[in-house]
Amino acid sequence: MKFTIPLGKHNLYRMMRNQWKVARKRPVLKTNAEKVLQANNLELVDANEFVASPKKTFDFSSIVGLAPRPVPKDENHPLYKEQPCFFYRDHSVLLEGLPQALALTNTVQLEADTLPPRIQKLVDQVQLPNQDELVQRCIKTTCLYDAEQKKLPVRKDPERPAWNFPRDFGITESRKNRMLCSRLVHLCSLASPEISRQRHVLHDAPLCASLMWDSDPVMLEVRADMCLVADKPLNPLVEPAEAEGLEVPELTVSHPLISLEEDNFYELKDVFPLQPDSKFSQVQTVIVHHNLTEVKNLFDAPVQESQLLGRSLMKAYTMAVTQARYNYGPQVKELPQPLVVQCVQTDGQNFHFSVLQLHSTEVDCHRRNVYWSLPPLPLYDDCSYVQAVPLLQGYNAQVFKQLLAFYINN
Repeated sequence: MKFTIPLGKHNLYRMMRNQWKVARKRPVLKTNAEKVLQANNLELVDANEFVASPKKTFDFSSIVGLAPRPVPKDENHPLYKEQPCFFYRDHSVLLEGLPQALALTNTVQLEADTLPPRIQKLVDQVQLPNQDELVQRCIKTTCLYDAEQKKLPVRKDPERPAWNFPRDFGITESRKNRMLCSRLVHLCSLASPEISRQRHVLHDAPLCASLMWDSDPVMLEVRADMCLVADKPLNPLVEPAEAEGLEVPELTVSHPLISLEEDNFYELKDVFPLQPDSKFSQVQTVIVHHNLTEVKNLFDAPVQESQLLGRSLMKAYTMAVTQARYNYGPQVKELPQPLVVQCVQTDGQNFHFSVLQLHSTEVDCHRRNVYWSLPPLPLYDDCSYVQAVPLLQGYNAQVFKQLLAFYINN
């Protein structure tokens, strides 16, 4: 091998490393200094007494942690109750979907697969210049041009469950939903600047509502990913008398509380995300994200479309009940004025639009709540790179028009 400068540097480093290995094991040689000093009757003192500082000992047995120890979950727990409570949480879906949600919330549908005429008239009332181009740019920016690179969920093949796919990196579903909804709402505010001054946006608002269903306590604990709030509520769409004679769907096989989680440790409470003295305290529209890795059945069965429609109703109902108790007090049952909440559920590609008008917070009374719903609408069919070219296919302009109608509705 030819001796070159890089090789010489490598050999020099190797020799120095070997020298350190040899030198570190060199023993300390003993001298006769101690014997000579003792022979001359000189006092010997350990140098560590003057050089080394005394070690401070501390009893770590008294430290438990930064937070107190959790109370064991047994019968002595302060929140323990013998009667279990049924919980509907953010990841829950109802077994029978929309019919079960209607029965659970004492709600009826006047017409299927349609929205109130007053909202439908607003679809083409306001429009941005180059509106479709701006919406398509928002979609591409969210799904293709974002710089986030994180681990995506593990891919599974049902026909080959043991096969391990290479780990995918990219934009997470939660970020896609959050960024796409924020950009579309921003476009809505640009389309109607007068109305945008009367709207505020809340993110990740916690909601809790307690109910009693045939002496069984029920807790609705969900999250509103985005809320559009204003200083006044939406006007009622129909009179309460129009829904009093209608019957809620009957569940012949199951019970309205089936597939809800049971727990004996709970506290019945109501949580609303705004303070009592807030100027913009009336929630008009709720935007809900459907995360495919978060929302699931109890027994890992695939989530059906009817279950997603029922999830929209449960989210809107929870918001409406907490808003009613915020406005009229925690003991309100029949509302003096109907309360309207608009709901949009999306997974970043499909959008579901629905409207709920709340008449009563009771689930066993003759006053029925009213619910309108559209079938899920796809915003686009595919948005990906095709031969290194960003491509958006199957764009549906009706989705943004419907969202804009929800935004300008008063």
